[in-house]
Amino acid sequence: MALKRLLGTADVLLAGGETAAPLGAVLPPEAAAYVLGVYVVCAQQCDEFTLALSEFCANAAADAPQKLHVLVLSIEEDEQPFLDSVRDLPWPALPRTASHKKMRLLRRLRVKGSAPSLALLEMPSTRLITSAAREKLTQQPENFPWHSRPLKEALKDVELSSNEDKPRRYHDLKGYKGFYFSANWCPPCKAFTPQLVETYHKIRAKGHQFDVIFVSSDRSESSFEQYRCTMPWLAVPFELGDLRKELAATFDVQGIPSLVVVDPDDRVVTDEGRQEVCDDPLGKHFPWHERRIYPLTERTMLRMHDRPAVIFLVESEDELTFAEGALMPTAQKYWNSLKGNKSESADDEVENELQFFIGSDSDTTDTVREFAGLDDWVPLLVVLEVFNQRVATLGEGVEVNGESTSHFVGQYLSGELQWTELAAQTEEALVIEKSAAGAATEGK
Repeated sequence: MALKRLLGTADVLLAGGETAAPLGAVLPPEAAAYVLGVYVVCAQQCDEFTLALSEFCANAAADAPQKLHVLVLSIEEDEQPFLDSVRDLPWPALPRTASHKKMRLLRRLRVKGSAPSLALLEMPSTRLITSAAREKLTQQPENFPWHSRPLKEALKDVELSSNEDKPRRYHDLKGYKGFYFSANWCPPCKAFTPQLVETYHKIRAKGHQFDVIFVSSDRSESSFEQYRCTMPWLAVPFELGDLRKELAATFDVQGIPSLVVVDPDDRVVTDEGRQEVCDDPLGKHFPWHERRIYPLTERTMLRMHDRPAVIFLVESEDELTFAEGALMPTAQKYWNSLKGNKSESADDEVENELQFFIGSDSDTTDTVREFAGLDDWVPLLVVLEVFNQRVATLGEGVEVNGESTSHFVGQYLSGELQWTELAAQTEEALVIEKSAAGAATEGK
């Protein structure tokens, strides 16, 4: 069941892409332990990597303790390009499906690069092993299935250097840690570092235990040292190049600057630390767990592509406190219900998981209004399903408060809302959809 929920289908297309079969006919039994590879492709096939993957499956992976089974996921949406992308591959393919389901799966697989990509899942838990298996297969095939070492093990004997204090060991860091992937030669990195320094000091001034560890991509030790001197935190020594590469691979870092925040137990809180710092420079929401309510911004708008959104629109920033007070009890109640209903798998995700947003007068709000065909009425409470091209609104004249908000969301969850189908795609709609698709495949 977990795999069917993850993939969004109970069937696959057999090699060649024309004959359907149930998942159980091509994969081991549900309780079996194996590695599932999801091979992400497009119409422009990469014959070189396909051949390498075929040979790997037939040779190295065939002798591994955990067997590798491959499913193909084509990002093509039109029928002919879809068939072109899967026809000549020797593995079964996931059927052509709705865009939002595909984007959700790519997000779950944390596939950030363009096709072809290969993500590995540990079965039967469906836990993600790596989303960068294509690179690992070509660089270190002998280490299949490329499980990452626990951070405490990888950093066990490492002295983390510091400008302002004596070196420290990783096991001495008891609070939240931020792994900062950056380099002196990278202009965006050098622009972001001063912002991170300011936020870092603000977070620590509030009493939070927060240590940042610089993981350099510099090409020379002199460049590394010059850059490190601008940072008030710890660093992985430059000479430990293999460790620096391992840490980047552990967190699937595919671009810099990147800030990954982990909790005291080394579980990833967010791999979007850079964006969180930019959105929250005062560290008000540190350590940046997923929020119950998001401000409606250009970045958070992308989250609407594959999940339904409850959006509360108000006239100005002066009304944001009122809006949060009206919406938070309902959002909190909903999240509490999710916590109680989720399975033991940390990677499990509820189908059609609701998100909550508050927006005031802004260009982003105007984009959403245009997309959903909403007038300028405020305050306005809506549920928007981008993927189903429909919107429902709390009726005009109904006071927006905690009670009406709770009732409105309850109607959504019970399927009682009256929906309005969205008009034909507008330019603003394409901004939402194309941006969201890009975020799923290229990183946020």
